Parts: sequence; C-alpha cells; structure tokens
Amino acid sequence: MSTHNRMQLNDFLQRRYGAGGPGLITWETAQAGPAHAPVWTMVLRIRGVVWGQAAGGRQGEAMEAAAGQALSTILQGYQP
Repeated sequence: MSTHNRMQLNDFLQRRYGAGGPGLITWETAQAGPAHAPVWTMVLRIRGVVWGQAAGGRQGEAMEAAAGQALSTILQGYQP
C-alpha cells in the first residue's frame, strides 16, 4: 500500500481546481472495537460524493486506503 495516496490526491485536486482543490475533500470518521484494538473506518468525500471508504487498525492507514480508492477511480477516467 502506498503511503502517499493522500498527498497524490491533494496534488491532483490542486492541479485541477487550483489552491482550493484539496479543500474539496471531507472525511467521515468512525471508530469501533475495544480501545486496545480499535478499527477505524474512513469515508472520503469530494464535493460531498463518496470516492473512497476503508477500514484499518490505524486512522492514517484507513485514510491512505480510502485515498487510494479515490485515486484509482480518478485514474480510470472519472473526474471529481
């Protein structure tokens, strides 16, 4: 898994929409499970539309995976 998905997504949005591009992203965060072994679920939205959703043992891990889903969709030709 790339650890740079969020950065690449922000860069793409900045190139496409200017300096405010990364501001189009919003995150929805949920935590489940016991405190010693949480499961984080992250939903990534661009302009209010879900572009990625992932879960992981660390919040950053789930964010990277969700951003990776969004990048994959964008690379298939879909545009936010």
